[in-house]
Amino acid sequence: MTTLFIFGLLMPGVDNFAHAGGFVGGLIAASLVSNLERRAETWWDQALLACTFAATVLALVLALTHGFLK
Repeated sequence: MTTLFIFGLLMPGVDNFAHAGGFVGGLIAASLVSNLERRAETWWDQALLACTFAATVLALVLALTHGFLK
């Protein structure tokens, strides 16, 4: 997060308060969900995690290649 904050200071038009708010909101939401859910992970949870991770990596690769192609 620190790197993105510093990078945001160098680029015009980046709202660092929005990024900080998203971080804090995500942290609060994750804390609430983790406190409400007290069960062991199943294979389904791990499969969803793998799909989410793959989608994130794919989005990053597409964003980087799209940026380099311009």
